[in-house]
Amino acid sequence: MGCSNSIQEASIYQRKTSENYTPANTPVTRRPRKNIFGAIQANDIANYYEILKVIGSGSLGTLFYAKHIQTQEFRTLREINKMTLKDDTLSIVQEISILKDLDHPNVLKVYEAIETPRSVYIALEYISGHSLMEKVKNTGCETMLARAMLDIFSALAYLHTKGIAHCNICPEYIVQTNGEGYDVMTKLIGFTCSQRMNDKQEINLNKISYTYAAPELLKGEFDEKVDIWSCGILLYDLLVGRLPFPSKTKTGIVNCILHGDLDFTNSMFTSLSYNAQDLIKNMLNLDPLKRPTAQQNLLHPMLNASKNKISISLEAIKKLRVFKVKNRAARSILAKMNFKLGKEDHEIINYFKEIDENFDGRVSKDELIEAFDRLGIDITGEVDEIMCNMDIDGNGYIDYSELKVALTEWNEELKEKNLIRCFKVVDGKIIIDSLRIELIDIKQLDWIKFLQDCFNDGISISVTVLKNYLKDNINQ
Repeated sequence: MGCSNSIQEASIYQRKTSENYTPANTPVTRRPRKNIFGAIQANDIANYYEILKVIGSGSLGTLFYAKHIQTQEFRTLREINKMTLKDDTLSIVQEISILKDLDHPNVLKVYEAIETPRSVYIALEYISGHSLMEKVKNTGCETMLARAMLDIFSALAYLHTKGIAHCNICPEYIVQTNGEGYDVMTKLIGFTCSQRMNDKQEINLNKISYTYAAPELLKGEFDEKVDIWSCGILLYDLLVGRLPFPSKTKTGIVNCILHGDLDFTNSMFTSLSYNAQDLIKNMLNLDPLKRPTAQQNLLHPMLNASKNKISISLEAIKKLRVFKVKNRAARSILAKMNFKLGKEDHEIINYFKEIDENFDGRVSKDELIEAFDRLGIDITGEVDEIMCNMDIDGNGYIDYSELKVALTEWNEELKEKNLIRCFKVVDGKIIIDSLRIELIDIKQLDWIKFLQDCFNDGISISVTVLKNYLKDNINQ
């Protein structure tokens, strides 16, 4: 699930070999911008977003609260001035690449990247809430933090399964949505220092929160276990009210980190529950190999006791069993609508986590069989067909967004106004070429079949025709 990229054709430059000048009457051809960020190329961000207000600014750029003009959805827009990038270009390219590859309810969602002559913009989901640190200061307790850490480790288990390490876990990059109790969602943000383990780049240590950094990260040798150490420092800080280092100076703190010199004897720490102390100590083992994985932490007694015990309903299971979209292009259109409209359903999120028993952020064939089996339904003979009906990207698993597509009430969502919000419409018609760009990932044979089945004039498709075509293709 990612953003669609627009492609600019390169201009062909011709030069005289004997003369190094441009005749006065010849227009100067500008060299096209290289699309190194994998972003949509635009002359002005105002063609895509209406910027409403500044949310904040810092070393990572300026954050705006903005409205996406086409969908009318509110998003966070991060502007990075290209003149200030200097040596950070590769890290921004890496960040955008990683964010586009992520699909998990506890990871901040990225919609698209847009490059103008002056800036790079990253459009992110807007979260109207607070940082975890702000929330804890108001209502801090072990139970509330355990629920937050469940979400964080769910996100990390997913990232680590995909071979990605965040590398900068700290309170600033953990936010919570508004709400109460189990309705509050904790999300991981701030992927500027993130790394793919099979393609590690040098990390600028000046960009990370060093007090939360693992010893091996400070030495330049690291894997995904650096995130576990950072979570240990984070949980200690939030529960005890201060960092676990005896020293107060930067040099002293770095030495404490490198040697594992941590304070586990103060009265605030020893007053925590046994399970909280145990989890923190396990995560802060100096040896990365002896630290638990994110998946193991999700089974720790401190966190396991706070899980929201919700079983997937029989009605939802039946929906998954019968869901089918006959045409692959139609499935991709539904997925694109779900992605662009960005609606979050807490019930679907809970169902997804209930089925995803190994916490890797995706549902396997065996996990789907087990989910049905818990309700006394044997789907062994039909599981391949059920998986195929939901697995839009064909990776052999059901991702979070794919489960959303299957459980969305399309009778309610498939309205002309929603199609207009998602696709480029002129005089009640969607231009075929623009729709093809939106569905760039589908195979050409599937696209041809779609055009054969969905009435069109070769140039455009009526919104009404597309709506009816999609409804006729869905079995739900």
